Amino acid sequence: MKKLVLVFKILGFLILNALGLYILEMTLNFFSVYFNNAYIFNIIYSLGTILVLILNTKLFIRKDTLNFLKLYFKNIDFKRVAYLVLLASCLNIIVTLILIFLRKYTVYNFIWDKLYIEDILGVIFTGFIISLSYSIIEEVILRGYLFNMIPLKEEINIVLIALLYTTFNALSRGFNFVFIINTFLFALFLNIIYYKYKNLIYTLSFTFIWFYISNYIFSLSLDPESLDIYSVVNLMYGSFDIIGGGEYGIFGSIVFSIFLLLINLYELKSLNVFHRWTL
Repeated sequence: MKKLVLVFKILGFLILNALGLYILEMTLNFFSVYFNNAYIFNIIYSLGTILVLILNTKLFIRKDTLNFLKLYFKNIDFKRVAYLVLLASCLNIIVTLILIFLRKYTVYNFIWDKLYIEDILGVIFTGFIISLSYSIIEEVILRGYLFNMIPLKEEINIVLIALLYTTFNALSRGFNFVFIINTFLFALFLNIIYYKYKNLIYTLSFTFIWFYISNYIFSLSLDPESLDIYSVVNLMYGSFDIIGGGEYGIFGSIVFSIFLLLINLYELKSLNVFHRWTL
């Protein structure tokens, strides 16, 4: 009976969040005629998504919300935060530069080719808010709520949450083998970090920087001129193959797969997983 109640709580949490975000989007679209600045509209939408998430989280977790999510602001290991921020930055930038070197991506233009300094500052600030909202939503839902709500061993949830994340992305982006593998490995790594350090602040740090670099340092499209907001470096992808990834970006690249595999093996080794298997 308790497990059935948990299932309904999980479904209710996900459905109400989706419904709240839908209502928010419809409401803002209705009033969009009054927004002359796209940056302000995007900032309001991003802050609204965080508000929707907070209200729903408080609805389903009445007491000790932060403790349940394992979101602690005391005794933060800033060296660990710096390591994860540096890892996210280097991983994203290095893989992108490799694909540029292999001529899988082409540099179309730079942000200063199209925008004045005040618009560039607007992009930087807007990107900060949007990336922060994306990372908060993903981390609170996946690792903060689902990871702790699903009544299974944490070791099982590490894999299960990665599978759920992969399934959702495959349904929304399409079934591509390399993309699915990379999405799973990416989520698996974040789950391991959350399990290992018991604080959502560390995975939040990683995903925030990852989202920011992926969308506001580099943008990847077939037609950069059609983008609403420019990134610092606007890239074009060529025809799809397992090296370049095409429309899937670095998540469709086998180069990214190699890096993710090595990082996951390193993290699993730090948990003595391989040692336990050999006993």
